[in-house]
Amino acid sequence: TLRRLREIIAEDPAVVEGLEVTGRNAGRFRFVEAEITVRVRELEQAETVTRRGERRIRGEVPYVDRVLIHAEPVRRTHCKYAVPLADTSGAVSEHYGDAPYFALVTVRLSDGTVEEQQIVSNPYLAEEKAKGIRVAEWLLGYKVDVVLSRADVQGRGPVYVLGNAGVELRRTEAATLTEALEEQQRDSEEERQ
Repeated sequence: TLRRLREIIAEDPAVVEGLEVTGRNAGRFRFVEAEITVRVRELEQAETVTRRGERRIRGEVPYVDRVLIHAEPVRRTHCKYAVPLADTSGAVSEHYGDAPYFALVTVRLSDGTVEEQQIVSNPYLAEEKAKGIRVAEWLLGYKVDVVLSRADVQGRGPVYVLGNAGVELRRTEAATLTEALEEQQRDSEEERQ
């Protein structure tokens, strides 16, 4: 049962790690406590994540009487970027939902070293409706931290899907993936100073 509880909690896109789950029985009732690390920075968002987890546990695990989930903000050592691409050679797409590919790049924050990079095909390219929202949900499955986009999607569905999971959406004017990552590295260095 503890393994299933961990799985339920880990399915939330805002949960990053630290799934310490304990439980005890009192007769037919179960009491569950969990400590998690979340991607969100605002207390209100963290509370939403914990309530969502508590509801799911109560709904899927029988006889759970009390669920307490404690959330800590993530201390990031790496940042995982998602960048919409026009082609596999690294040209940044002018579009978000209509991008045929996405680059998923993990960067070590201490020195900007790219530790992992892959290019994946957009599975929702042929969709006619809610394409951007579906792409956002799909990207959450990769546990991205930041989505870079040339397209302005402010006020649209993807912003809310990503934002509710603690994923930041940033505009970029970069023409290539390399330029976009260099731009982010410069911005990070400026923030640290």
